[in-house]
Amino acid sequence: MIIYGTYKFFPRRVACKNAWCTSCGDETLAVGTRRILFLHLLFIPLFPIGTATQWVCEHCHRDVDASRPVGSAVAGCGILAGAFFLFIAASGMLIAVLDKKSKSRWDDHLLFLVIGLVMVGGFFWVRRRAQRGYEASAKLVEPLDGEACPLCGQPILLTERPRCTACDVEIVIK
Repeated sequence: MIIYGTYKFFPRRVACKNAWCTSCGDETLAVGTRRILFLHLLFIPLFPIGTATQWVCEHCHRDVDASRPVGSAVAGCGILAGAFFLFIAASGMLIAVLDKKSKSRWDDHLLFLVIGLVMVGGFFWVRRRAQRGYEASAKLVEPLDGEACPLCGQPILLTERPRCTACDVEIVIK
């Protein structure tokens, strides 16, 4: 058995922004910490493969996206998979009805039809239900003004792309 995976080394604060924390359910200041990802084999780090940034809430000190609802891409893939099952069911039923030499009957494909309908309806419902509360809350978050560092309070001189020289972090104002 070969054991492999990634380790995260060398944490560094790189940015801060206002965000909606799904862990504590409130608008908060989030601090982005970037770490270098190393591939490991048998628990021995081999070489770096990239970086990862984690946004941590200043109130609860947990990931701001820990309880984020199902994204549109995930739900979209589920809906497409359900549509694929519906296509298989419809084509099987059509072939069974139109082709007299076919040994299959139209009701042999009802299972695919039911699975497809359940998947399309279920993923659509989950996506709409989960996104409704999160998106409304996330839109209400006020961005940082970029005039002073929210971590140390030092004034920021460059307002186009604000960066605190004392903390060495970028202030995200969008």
